[in-house]
Amino acid sequence: MNRQLLTMWSLLLMLQGCSYFRPLPTGETPAADTLWVRPESSLPQADFLPAIDHFLEDYSDRYRGMRLGLVTNQTGVDAALNSNRLRLQNQTGLQLELLFAPEHGIDGSLTAGLPVQDRLDPITGLVVRSLYGIRAEADALSGLDVIIYDIQDIGIRPYTYISTLYRVMEAAAAADLEVVVLDRPNPLGGELLEGAPLQEEFISFIGIAPIPYIYGMTVGELASYFKGEMRIDCRLTVVPMQGWQRRQIFRDLPLSWVPTSPNLPDWQSAFYCATTGGIGELGQFNLGVGTPLPFQVIGAPWLDPYALIRFLEEAQLPGVRFLPHYYHPTWGRFAEELIPGIMIRITDFAVYRPLATQIHLLYFLYQMYPEHNLFRSAVENKVKMFDKALGSDSVRLALEAGATPGMILRDMEEPLRRFNRTRRHYLIYP
Repeated sequence: MNRQLLTMWSLLLMLQGCSYFRPLPTGETPAADTLWVRPESSLPQADFLPAIDHFLEDYSDRYRGMRLGLVTNQTGVDAALNSNRLRLQNQTGLQLELLFAPEHGIDGSLTAGLPVQDRLDPITGLVVRSLYGIRAEADALSGLDVIIYDIQDIGIRPYTYISTLYRVMEAAAAADLEVVVLDRPNPLGGELLEGAPLQEEFISFIGIAPIPYIYGMTVGELASYFKGEMRIDCRLTVVPMQGWQRRQIFRDLPLSWVPTSPNLPDWQSAFYCATTGGIGELGQFNLGVGTPLPFQVIGAPWLDPYALIRFLEEAQLPGVRFLPHYYHPTWGRFAEELIPGIMIRITDFAVYRPLATQIHLLYFLYQMYPEHNLFRSAVENKVKMFDKALGSDSVRLALEAGATPGMILRDMEEPLRRFNRTRRHYLIYP
């Protein structure tokens, strides 16, 4: 079936109101469970509001006189880009007492992995307590009645903001506090699912629960999933967005993107991070982090961009092209060297599959450069971090055993189907 017919078929399904799993025309790539009925053209944008606006308009009276804590960062803004913590602090009847910060800090300025220290917030004058990499304890929430969570996520399991949400829910259950999640859109949309759910022995702060690499849920839906499936017995209220639909990616919304961390400057970065983030854990390549193209390039002094592109183009991956790219990183891996690499260009977000692309990249890099073995050349801790990011050691072991991308992706299909059947019980939006 050619691309034009596939596009017509997907549009027909959309018009019929169907949600349908459909194999993509990806050469060797199998018919994985990837929901892909999003149209490429922009969708109606009328009447969309993030949950913070909805909360202040319709929910705040419920919490009048209660002592509130807020888990947030620079992404916590309303539809007009006003700070959520200022709006909550100034809302009549509400008592905002304490702030909590995830990875990168309350203002999102810290490099990934750096410690986040407790501090005073210059905007509100309130104390900010760090929750990055720290198990939130009930004692940390003492003196509060309610804890509110309002952070923009990017829709992939290794991004640690959802781990912070999970830990906060656990602590709130122990302290008998209500958790209020102010929902925000998943920038990858609510239909794209990729990867097998994480295996329990690989749980870490970059993989907190057995969900897929790309899980197709908002943070509000995910909080409900955590409560129901992970048996976190906290009192939970999810304040929904107004006017969001599952097929909408961030581009389709009348909402300005606030960088969620230093290397995700625009909404497209969420797709690119989902594509190369796992590869970055190995420490073998420069991924453009710290340059104008974070997560959009892969480079190393020994890489032949033309040979790699030739293999990638033969795979006929949907919605993406690859270009040769020579660049000069100013810091990070291979800093101050002119290195060859490839640039990834997403051409059609409606059919693009980040994890399938990542698996193909790993396969070709592994096969083309045995002298730079991706796993034996990496230090042990880096290999462990790669396995944790991918959710198990199955991808690494399969590559080492000679498995093709199609074989690896086929093995993910049935676990992904099972997750999707469970996920449906927690979805809020059409």
